[in-house]
Amino acid sequence: FSGRAGKIALVTGALFTAFCMSACAGSTDVTTTVLNRDGSVRSIIIDSFDKDYYKVEELESMAGSRADEYNGLKGADSVKVGKVSEKEGKVTAELSFDSWEDYAGFNGVTFFVGTVKEARDAGYEIPESLDSADGSGSVISAFDLVNEHGDNHVVITDETVRLKTFSKILYSGEGVTLLSSKEAEVNEGIEGPVYLVFK
Repeated sequence: FSGRAGKIALVTGALFTAFCMSACAGSTDVTTTVLNRDGSVRSIIIDSFDKDYYKVEELESMAGSRADEYNGLKGADSVKVGKVSEKEGKVTAELSFDSWEDYAGFNGVTFFVGTVKEARDAGYEIPESLDSADGSGSVISAFDLVNEHGDNHVVITDETVRLKTFSKILYSGEGVTLLSSKEAEVNEGIEGPVYLVFK
């Protein structure tokens, strides 16, 4: 796996080669990060597979070793690696994280999930305005967002990744492309974290 910021890659050769920690959900052909209502995060990674360089079993073992290392430092079984499989030239791997903090720590990216008020209290600077997801072209100010939607959820990340939320998307900041009512893509080349507000 390659090309997405914030992912942990298995380096080519005797060490690792392209096993990236992003995330996926719902879709069968695109790597996406899935946000669950209970606070956990699910990651399904899909990419091209070259049998000349490595075997599925080796990737599964390396991913498991990386998870074991992280869990050992945490003192808890916070990251779990599901089965790694290959079909028609593509490899699929699923990882589950007990919390967004574990996702951020394991992948080395900025990643926050909580309410709008919790984000503000954690020190995140909410953009001056965000675009409505209803297609009307309207925007909402940071002040109104906190006061009117403070209990709604927000995901904040600097990772170029597809996101799937557990409820309807309400507002998005710069650098985000909306794909459906619960799915969005963080564009490449962003500077600083992006914001996606959902119910």
